[in-house]
Amino acid sequence: MKKVSIILMFAIASAIITACSSLYPTAGNNLTLDRRSADFVNGKNLAFNICGQCHYNYQLGSFVGKEMRDLPRFIGKVYSSNLTKGHVLSLYSDEELFYLIKVSFHT
Repeated sequence: MKKVSIILMFAIASAIITACSSLYPTAGNNLTLDRRSADFVNGKNLAFNICGQCHYNYQLGSFVGKEMRDLPRFIGKVYSSNLTKGHVLSLYSDEELFYLIKVSFHT
């Protein structure tokens, strides 16, 4: 009975993810970014206020990650991940990143 429950939950989760991904069409190759627009400035502000607390290294001036010193010592040393184009973000195009941020999952 326990295996059936796990399989049923996995099937329901898969169905939900498939249904949601069909509701949000992926961005095509027509995404244009205007670095002078208010949207870009607002996005930069969000990145620094939300992501920057953990991922922005002030010594290097980039989102390369840093040691998380505000965690309890018994956890050990924890480092935030590198969010620069040369690391994690190089796996995705601008269109794919826009889609991932918008809908929070990859199809």
